[in-house]
Amino acid sequence: MGDVTLLYGVGATKGGTTWLYETLQAQPDCHLRAVKELHYWDSFGPRQQQYQLRELAARVERLTARQERARIEGDAWKVENIDRQLRDIEDLSKVLTGTRDGDKAYLRYLSKGRGGAHLVADITPSYGLLEADRLERMRDLTPGAKFLYLMRDPLSRLWSHVRMMASRRGGRGSLEVRANEILSEIVSEGAEPGITKRGDYAGAVERLQASIPATRLMIGFAEEVRTRAGLETLAAFLGLGKIDADLAHKAHEGKPAVMRPELRAAAMTFLRPQYEFVARELGPLPQSWQDNLARAA
Repeated sequence: MGDVTLLYGVGATKGGTTWLYETLQAQPDCHLRAVKELHYWDSFGPRQQQYQLRELAARVERLTARQERARIEGDAWKVENIDRQLRDIEDLSKVLTGTRDGDKAYLRYLSKGRGGAHLVADITPSYGLLEADRLERMRDLTPGAKFLYLMRDPLSRLWSHVRMMASRRGGRGSLEVRANEILSEIVSEGAEPGITKRGDYAGAVERLQASIPATRLMIGFAEEVRTRAGLETLAAFLGLGKIDADLAHKAHEGKPAVMRPELRAAAMTFLRPQYEFVARELGPLPQSWQDNLARAA
């Protein structure tokens, strides 16, 4: 893969990685498989591996049901599109359960069907939680492997993540009520570490900077990468001539819900160390970040 760039999209969760995946997948010089989050690098242990295989099996079940409906409706394009997704999932399942010596099967998976594309990618936000030994193995897999970490306004990211979890879990009351209950437990009790650690920009940035050379690491703001100037910066980092994108498109935006005002204030206090770290180490902050800080002052 000496002539191909391998990109790892390592976060942050709810930080624009689905938009990134869809944007890169649409570029003629990029090759991304039908599965966005491969979870190769965070499924080395048997428990993590089995969890990912269960997730893939559930996805196969959902896709198979959708494909059957498409057949009944005579939608040949959708039937073939789902076929492609199912083939990619089958290939990935073999990679996750196979030998990982040299990570060669993983590289073959990424490159299958590449043609002449310049870039292949694995966009798995949870990689931002990995420790140094795994990041260094990723780094050393190919000479030009690059890492991209996108940070969204901390309050917006947290609320988006909370709403997603409230929607997935269901329960009594409206989505808005359930989301505010989760947020209250986070800011008052330190609950839900699975949510909050994915918004720990300070921890992720420090781990990445300690393991990845600066020339192969881009840490950016989600709000800025979705501008013409931001796309030019990203294209230059990836070695692409240009990146065409729908800047207005919002992927997986989630269902709306209003945050209670007193929880907003408490959440800003809870998140202030993240704002301060990013301002100090990576600033200046985007306007939306500054606006949230000003409202909390």
